[in-house]
Amino acid sequence: MKKFYTLLGGIALAVAVMTPGISAQSMPGYSMLKYTISPADGSDVNELETIIIDFPDPVDGIDAHILTTSIGNYATLTCGSTVIKAINLEAGTHGSEISKAYIYFPKTTTPGTYTFQLAESALCDFDQRESHDEGEGYSVNSPITATYTLKGTSGIDKVEADGVDTPATIYDLFGRRIKEADVNKLDPGIYIVNGKKVFVTR
Repeated sequence: MKKFYTLLGGIALAVAVMTPGISAQSMPGYSMLKYTISPADGSDVNELETIIIDFPDPVDGIDAHILTTSIGNYATLTCGSTVIKAINLEAGTHGSEISKAYIYFPKTTTPGTYTFQLAESALCDFDQRESHDEGEGYSVNSPITATYTLKGTSGIDKVEADGVDTPATIYDLFGRRIKEADVNKLDPGIYIVNGKKVFVTR
């Protein structure tokens, strides 16, 4: 932001003028400094397809600050020399989740370390209560980055029921403990058996 001074009646007045390309990040009322990202930064994942960014303090709901068809120019996944561009963006319109932005990529399962990058100003939070003349009518995101290790597997072990030692500590996918401790007697499905996710078949 530049300040210009005007002399009126012997009194110097400072007039603030927003310089093109300078975001609203430093302006009062900036509502997009805090965010959470899912999957969380540093996560080990089996695939990458959707990244969700949640801004907990929206004023008027998160909006796209760009054409959604241009999101590939603003959001990427990079692994070595491979760059994967985002293919779609939903911001503040995913049901009632006005604080969230959903960024979609082609489904990626190739193992490696991936860096997610979202450029500044891809998203905004418009605030009608602030003055456009002061450059405070909206906030935009700062650059956002996160790193993921992609394993490239489902993380589920396929286990034949008769090949598991018993007894076992077993939970369903909702975290409820199963009274039956004999894996051989479980119905086919996915369970947490002794701390490992397994698929029981017959």
